[in-house]
Amino acid sequence: MSHHGVKLMEGIADLLHLLSSHHHFYCQVVNIARVSRNKLMERGVKETDGHRPAFHRFINSLEVTLLVRDQVV
Repeated sequence: MSHHGVKLMEGIADLLHLLSSHHHFYCQVVNIARVSRNKLMERGVKETDGHRPAFHRFINSLEVTLLVRDQVV
């Protein structure tokens, strides 16, 4: 009877070791995904914070048009 108990405990220990190693692997995958996401977010913030040159050109051309119109009138 004790032999079966030892085998049972060895099986449980093997299962826990397997789950632990898989847990470590999944944690590494999650960390890699988190780092990649942070890098993408930082790049997106840098691109967004690029002073929007196309929009500024539009605003500047609108201001020039209004100033020219004011001078004509």
